[in-house]
Amino acid sequence: MTTECDFLHDCAEPMHEHLTRLGIPSEIRIYGDKNRPEIGHVFHVDCKLKEAEICNDEECIFFRRFV
Repeated sequence: MTTECDFLHDCAEPMHEHLTRLGIPSEIRIYGDKNRPEIGHVFHVDCKLKEAEICNDEECIFFRRFV
């Protein structure tokens, strides 16, 4: 996961593509928009953000497929 304002945003797609080439299950999710700088890197730990709740729920759904 990343956001439009994450300083690592540009690394997300290449990482996803690399994992896919290796046969490692992965998904890419991009949250927020350029007008919401508060939704940046590690936004998902800010429990006050609705986007954090959505992101964390989606991550749990992803990982439950493997445990």
